[in-house]
Amino acid sequence: MIGDPVSLAALQTALIAMVSGRSAPLDDPRLQPAEAEWLRQLESSRGLEVTRDVHRWWRLARLRASLPLTCLLIERADDHERIYAQYLEHCACRGFFFAQEGEQFVRALGDRSNPGLHPYVLPLARFELAIREAKRQREHPSSRGPSSYSTSIGMPVDPRLLIDALLRSDVLPEPATAGVRVEIDSKIEHGWRVWVPEQT
Repeated sequence: MIGDPVSLAALQTALIAMVSGRSAPLDDPRLQPAEAEWLRQLESSRGLEVTRDVHRWWRLARLRASLPLTCLLIERADDHERIYAQYLEHCACRGFFFAQEGEQFVRALGDRSNPGLHPYVLPLARFELAIREAKRQREHPSSRGPSSYSTSIGMPVDPRLLIDALLRSDVLPEPATAGVRVEIDSKIEHGWRVWVPEQT
């Protein structure tokens, strides 16, 4: 005798929520009673706990590979685990490419209130993403012909000083009085240059 069909979409939605650390929507009317009961049992299982740990490690590894300097800065804060946990809980994995994780993380930081976030974090993250894109355009030109990438980013501090402090685990530099502009271009040697306004 053939039983009731599996509610595949609802089951997948519930599993994704559980692996991400959220509560499964067990009241979804598309779920069969047996499926909802199986999910209830799964919630407290050791197997799910291990899967969550691996999933969290994998996503954070992708994030650190995509935004290494930004993560160094974030992890100086005592509550950096809260920032990561909030991101992983509210933003499901959307793709397999490392760069996608970084882009999604930056969007999430910009959209959500993070009162403890250091003011250098978002500008540095946007700087890293732009550098990555310029490098990609330079190393993998379009099949339609030469391609280029160019953008300008305002930063509160000279990125050269900030990067040096992060790599040395040193005290972070003070903000520049008038800020700085960073030109990022796939045609520039090394990919970027800094414009520091003259102090008056």
